[in-house]
Amino acid sequence: MRTDLNQWFNNFPQDGREDLRRRFQESKSEQHVGAWWELYVHALLRRLNYRVSLHPSIPGTRRRPDFLAENDEETFYVEATHVRSGIVDEGRESDREDVIFDLVNQASSTDFTVSMELERVGVETPSASEIVRPLEQWLSTLSADDVEKEQSEGGSLPWLAISARDWVMTFEAVPISRPHRGQAERILGFYPGKTGFVNDIQKSRAALDRKKRRYGKPDRPMIIALLSDSWFFDDDDVGQCLFGSEAVQYRQNDPTFKPRLVRQRDGFWMSNRGPSGKGISAVLHADCLRPWSFRAVTPRLWINPWAQLELESHMGLPLGLADDDGMVRLEEGKVSSAGLFGGKRE
Repeated sequence: MRTDLNQWFNNFPQDGREDLRRRFQESKSEQHVGAWWELYVHALLRRLNYRVSLHPSIPGTRRRPDFLAENDEETFYVEATHVRSGIVDEGRESDREDVIFDLVNQASSTDFTVSMELERVGVETPSASEIVRPLEQWLSTLSADDVEKEQSEGGSLPWLAISARDWVMTFEAVPISRPHRGQAERILGFYPGKTGFVNDIQKSRAALDRKKRRYGKPDRPMIIALLSDSWFFDDDDVGQCLFGSEAVQYRQNDPTFKPRLVRQRDGFWMSNRGPSGKGISAVLHADCLRPWSFRAVTPRLWINPWAQLELESHMGLPLGLADDDGMVRLEEGKVSSAGLFGGKRE
């Protein structure tokens, strides 16, 4: 396993190695898993004969996904994300985070609230000005009407990353509804989740939603590579995450009606408003994939039937497909991890 990891690291783009090295040296295990997952996805794409570049630009946003994969027939983006299992998020520093939230709330805006994510939790306490000044200056450059219009057309919310001492935080600007603009209120409208979710389906769906908001309407197909560290998050759970929770439909007092399995409209790709997440063309997921088992587990590519941009090929991977009602069928692939990686070293 160490030999594979070293080879993958040496084949990773030079300008991304230092960040990976730093994450592998972090004390928190989730940083190690996320870094390994990016290395694996990069190695997998190379084994599938794609040329892979790091952090490509996307028109209309400053956010950059992890990879751009290209061959002679197609080009697509890939964003890797790791979802921790469990009911609560372990390792959160509630007391220190609450201090940061109080500092953020010293900022004000008459047109926006902000949502916030903590990308790195620090131990030093920044001054208020280190957060408030850049946040207020950035919000003052935005037009709430323009952002609202862009969002209604499927675009992403504007965002800002702020580094303050050893903290890194990102903010999205959320327009206040027009009748309520003009009066400064508490600016932090959406806090980072602190209590987690009661099941891995909801947690994974939330992670996909966050990634979807980052990129709006990309100009090429986009794949989200999703790694869950739950041993119990299998194909059935992925189907419910993407296409909606399973439910049994029946009719009271109608013995002629046969109960049937249906999908509730609470999936990443199927909501109460109909198909959603159209900017994400596919989700790549593997059951119980671990660094020591990557040759034994082949990822499955889940296809969005309502995607704005379709993938030109499915790379020969096992597939997860669904009809218009969200009923899932699984198809075997033409390639396997054993065949792709075999005894060779990446």
